[in-house]
Amino acid sequence: MGVSGRIVTQWSALGMATVPKISVLLRKGYGGAYFSLGAPGMGMDFNYAWPSADMGFVAPEVAVNIAHARRIAQSDDPEAMRAELTDELRRASEPWGAAGKNYLHDIIRPRDTRATLLASLEIARGSRGGFSERRLANWPTTF
Repeated sequence: MGVSGRIVTQWSALGMATVPKISVLLRKGYGGAYFSLGAPGMGMDFNYAWPSADMGFVAPEVAVNIAHARRIAQSDDPEAMRAELTDELRRASEPWGAAGKNYLHDIIRPRDTRATLLASLEIARGSRGGFSERRLANWPTTF
């Protein structure tokens, strides 16, 4: 099985797990690695981020070269243009926009992480409603 097959299998397992799934993004989450760790859209019960979190398809310094290469090359001052666009992409990858679009349940202070996780587990285990059980019905039996 190739790398892409293992990643799809890992994502399938994450999606079908029967335990409470809580994700806290502390610093950087980019691309497939971020999805493997429970990015929004991966069926997590709770998605949180610290204010220091940075999320996107790649780091802003790399993204600017991918998305704006031609624009930078045609600029009178390529380095100033690159710096301006990198700052713009860095602001866009902060957690505030994701929280505003309901991709995150909350942005939490680092000192509140333990209390937030405990409260989330209390909700997930059923003391205040709970979540439906997930079954591994589609889990592959062979590789």
